[in-house]
Order: sequence, then structure tokens, then C-alpha cells
Amino acid sequence: MAWPWWILIGFGSLAGVVLLLVWLADPGPMKYPVSDHFDGERFFMPEGRPVGNTSLGAVLKWQWEREPAKWPETVHVHPALPEARVAGRRIVATMVGHASVLVQTEGLNILTDPLWSERAGPFSFAGPKRVTEPGIRFEDLPKIDIVLVSHGHWDHLDVPTLKRLRERDRPNIFVPLGHGELLAKNGIEATELDWGQPVDAGPAKLEAVPVRHWTSRWGADRNRALWAGWQVTLPDGIVYFAGDTGYGDGGFFPEGGGTGAGGWLADPFGAAASRGL
Repeated sequence: MAWPWWILIGFGSLAGVVLLLVWLADPGPMKYPVSDHFDGERFFMPEGRPVGNTSLGAVLKWQWEREPAKWPETVHVHPALPEARVAGRRIVATMVGHASVLVQTEGLNILTDPLWSERAGPFSFAGPKRVTEPGIRFEDLPKIDIVLVSHGHWDHLDVPTLKRLRERDRPNIFVPLGHGELLAKNGIEATELDWGQPVDAGPAKLEAVPVRHWTSRWGADRNRALWAGWQVTLPDGIVYFAGDTGYGDGGFFPEGGGTGAGGWLADPFGAAASRGL
């Protein structure tokens, strides 16, 4: 049975609007100096390996052939109630969910890739939906001093949460190159850093470090901005947050906890069986 003409026109019009929005979302080349990981148009891995270039056909093949595990509707969580501050060399890390972690040490409250929204995506009615409540209720968060954002994927850079933090705490927000414009358009002040670029933040020295990943919000803007892990050097060790990364030869990862008592390391665990992706 043939589809009614008005349905076909409706689907065609919707597809056209989506493609137009994707095209408009591309900010174009960023005005950064050409480097070993930026060619003047897009960022890339220094060894030249393409990242984030998986074809639509490969993705569809993977979706068709994969055997997904049964996903629960909800997972009950007992939210933590963190201390206001943690003094000295002790490091307390509280898992909020996905890549959101509260790290407290040396009197600093550091929050990574904060996401308190119900969905990870551009729409409130569609997209990956939260299965667990945050490990800390937003109203129970202590005053945040530093926010570290690893890249622009929707499950790591959540503008609504960053706006809430900005309005409540005025933290220092650090992002890799290329993400500051998006945040500025939403009234959020942030500091952009390139790989290997350090900055002092109280007793800590922050540095954006290379990881094996990529970034995009809408598709056409693929790798217009940079992705990064974060190394926080403290008097008694380091805090390392990788965000999202592949392992490669392991050369990107820190070798130890600095010269002091130790450190804290957060690396992602891969959940996909398809190595080709």
C-alpha cells in the first residue's frame, strides 16, 4: 500500500529542516594557529589517525548486528551528602554519574563533565534518558570552585547544568579549544586551553592533556573543537580525568601520582564490542 502523499511530503520537509539545522550548526573553522593537531579547519590526532569519521553505513551495520543487553527502566541510587570541603592531601571522589565526578582535596571542590539534566541531547522530549538519579542532588553540591569539561558531546557538555552552576557558584570553568563560543552564547564564561597548556588555579595547576577521542554536537561541526583530558597537579600528587578516550598504546596516560603521597585517576571503560567504531 502506497504512503499518502501528505505523509511523504511531511517526512521530506522534516528531513530538510533537520539537515538545514545541522548545516547551520557548523561554526566554520576556528581562528587558532595551525599545529600538530589542528590543520586550520579541524582538529585531529597527531599521528594522523582519523577520529570520529565512522561511516553511516558502518554505524547502521553495527546497530543491525549488535545484541544489546536489556536496559533497566530505572536503577535506585542513595544520593551522597558530601562534605563542604576536604582539607590537606586527602582526596575524596564522589561519583555523580557517567563522567560527572566531584573531587575534593586541598580545600578545592572540582567537578568533571557535570550533567544533571534528565536527557543527554538537544531536546527535552527525546534522546538518551537518565536511568539513575545523580549520585549527589544538585542542591546538596558544595560550592564548586573548578569545572572541567572534556569535550562537546551532549553527555559531557550539558549547557543547562553549566548555567545552573554558573548562576549559583561562579566557578572557574575550563574547556578545550573551540567550546568557549558555545558557552559564551549561553551566558557562561569559560577559559579555553590547548593540549599542554597549563594554568594556575589556587593550589592546583591545571593542564589540558591529549586523549584519543573526537567531538561534535550536530555532525557538520565534527572536530571543529578540541577534546582533552585534564591533569590537576597538587602539592601532594595529581588528579587525572580522561573524559572519553581510547587506550591506543597507553602513552597518553600519566605514569604516577606525582612526587607526593599519590593521586586519583579516572579513565573510562569501553562499553561497545565493535572495535571498528
